[in-house]
Amino acid sequence: MSLKFDEGKFQKLFPNADTNSSRIKYTIQDSDYRVYMPTWNGNKTELSMQIDHIRNNATDDHANLVLTFNPDGTLQQVAGDWEAGGDGFKIPPVVVLAVDSAAAVIVAGAAVAAPETAGLSAAVGLVVTAAAVAFDVYSALFNYISPKLIKLSDDGGRLYTTAVVCHAVNRACSCVSA
Repeated sequence: MSLKFDEGKFQKLFPNADTNSSRIKYTIQDSDYRVYMPTWNGNKTELSMQIDHIRNNATDDHANLVLTFNPDGTLQQVAGDWEAGGDGFKIPPVVVLAVDSAAAVIVAGAAVAAPETAGLSAAVGLVVTAAAVAFDVYSALFNYISPKLIKLSDDGGRLYTTAVVCHAVNRACSCVSA
């Protein structure tokens, strides 16, 4: 006897969701979640499923599940893992490079400035160089601290992920038949 999974029924169990053939995306309160369409593992007794808590400006949280079924279609076991997202806001390297390049151009221009500036060009060059170095240091510090702060914060969606996973397991189980 072979087990079957009804994808159409599974999608309909998520009302008002954005669905396609590979995933279901929906919002609860102020958090977004993505449930990928469950797929059978080799022997068609294990159903694999991934659920994401979508976190803007950071990497998503991921729950990976394996639902094991008895030959009659009843649930035997649920196993899984969860991985917290991270990253947070970061200043991209291209921005740091652009600031450093702009500073280098200004300093080079100041070095060849007309002699009538009476040394003012050299002072401008030093100030611009110092500002570029300060920007580099602050960018590195911000990029170091931001991921650590993001991991300490939550919009409530991370806490509610457990309920989302439980609901998805129940929905998946109701779509399995022998």
